[in-house]
Amino acid sequence: MTLIFMVEGAGADELSSSTNLTEKTISSVVSGLDDYLIKDFIKNPQDFIYQVSKVINNEKIKLLLDGIEYDELKNENGEVIYYD
Repeated sequence: MTLIFMVEGAGADELSSSTNLTEKTISSVVSGLDDYLIKDFIKNPQDFIYQVSKVINNEKIKLLLDGIEYDELKNENGEVIYYD
């Protein structure tokens, strides 16, 4: 039994609601996980789903922040007030 099959059957809707991703996207993400994680899922499905959703949400934040660019801003005197 593969991990993707187990999660789809037992927690895809929970992962979807906690990450605001579609179940199709969740399936794609879970399919990229290694099968050795099956034992973690079997041992404690609720904690596994919590941990996976935490990782997904952290990665979503990183993607959002990586897209932010800062430009030099000057006040009315021409002084730089912010530049990164």
